[in-house]
Amino acid sequence: MSKKETQEKAVQEKAGQEKAAQILEGNRLSKLPVIHKSVYNILPALLKEGADRFESEREKDVFLLGSLGIISGCMRNTQGVYDQRLVFPNIYAFVVAPPASGKGVMVYARMLGEAYHNRMLFSSKEALKAYEAYRKEMQAGNQPIAMEKPAEQVLFIPGNASAAAVIKHLKQGEGAGIICEAEADSLANSFSQDWGNFDDVVRNAFQHETISLTRKGEGEFVEIQQPRLSIAISGTPGQVRAMVPTAENGLFSRFLYYTFEAPVKWRDVSPRKDGVNHTEFFKEMSERMLAFVDFTHASPTEFTLSESQWKWLNRQFEEWLFKTYEAMGMEATSITKRLGLTTFRIAMILSVLRKYEAGNMVKQLVCDDTDFETAMTLAATFHEHANYMYSVLPKTETNAGDQKLRIFNDLLPDKFETKAALEVISKLGLKERSAYNYLSSLISLGLLAKVPSGGYEKLKL
Repeated sequence: MSKKETQEKAVQEKAGQEKAAQILEGNRLSKLPVIHKSVYNILPALLKEGADRFESEREKDVFLLGSLGIISGCMRNTQGVYDQRLVFPNIYAFVVAPPASGKGVMVYARMLGEAYHNRMLFSSKEALKAYEAYRKEMQAGNQPIAMEKPAEQVLFIPGNASAAAVIKHLKQGEGAGIICEAEADSLANSFSQDWGNFDDVVRNAFQHETISLTRKGEGEFVEIQQPRLSIAISGTPGQVRAMVPTAENGLFSRFLYYTFEAPVKWRDVSPRKDGVNHTEFFKEMSERMLAFVDFTHASPTEFTLSESQWKWLNRQFEEWLFKTYEAMGMEATSITKRLGLTTFRIAMILSVLRKYEAGNMVKQLVCDDTDFETAMTLAATFHEHANYMYSVLPKTETNAGDQKLRIFNDLLPDKFETKAALEVISKLGLKERSAYNYLSSLISLGLLAKVPSGGYEKLKL
């Protein structure tokens, strides 16, 4: 065989391997679960009626996930305590699918918040007009201007905004806002620019950690305590990689994921027999959503789970955590840990929607068993989708040594001194300094803690 023939054969074999890998990946993707149809029968009316507009399972699921993200950003005066911390309903949702596959349903989820957004924008413009009239009157009479210029409040924050603009919108919105984009490119492009890199803002806002910024040249210090940012975006797999370049990026585990690949099929695009198009329907739904927003403003809610629900959540997530650890390593456990918080938030959203439907003005709200079961069912679906997304994203060098770190952790006793860790590292054929690096990594991952009396103790997750 000539050199040229050998090279051609090698190219063909590589192409065949890539094709086989694509087929295998496609098979894995096609087996990812849809949200069980029983969930849609027991959803609060606002979500059920919206999802009923769509026929395919995937479109229903995209709408539901997007709607949870949008509604979470519209709920004011709603809070709960999770892991001894005050939290709010805000959710990060990411639908991942190829172009023209049905993920565009996200635009209808966004429409749920449009009436609220428009009212906020109109009120801001009217307040600004009144301020300008007042300012001109004071200037004409050489009088001091005692009134502050009103802030321009919006619900939807553009995904292509700069970091400073995002923080400004959050500040003017009393710490709250929603980023909703049908194409994740807008966010990915901003993250890649020095002026627009606000991924640290997104990471901090997930658990309502303080965000601060000093404006260069203006000497202005801006601080937002307990930011309440919600995100609902859709994009292609390539856009995910542009926004979250590696699976270990802390941004990855903060999102709920739903991913799929639609079959090649033409859909009926003729008008529906009922004569009502989606645009008209969801405009009306947006007005209903506005009534819900007003209700949450008027009726504060302090949400919690029942004792049995807390036990269920802890038991289930402990099981998922160790399955994730065994299958994908310690870095992947952040997916499960943060999903626990998001599941609590989903239960909060469903419960407050139910409270609204019942006209219940109670402040202390315990989750209904039906809504908690729905939240846990959704969590099971989203957990599988997130694990899949983690498996297909590139890994950093940190992940390359993850297997040895897992083995090191497994060989350690529940309680031990540094000497025991050095003995374990020696068995693995590694240098002594690796023991100290591994111990530090286990502590940062929440798997290990130093004890006051000296030594270390494994933590039960």
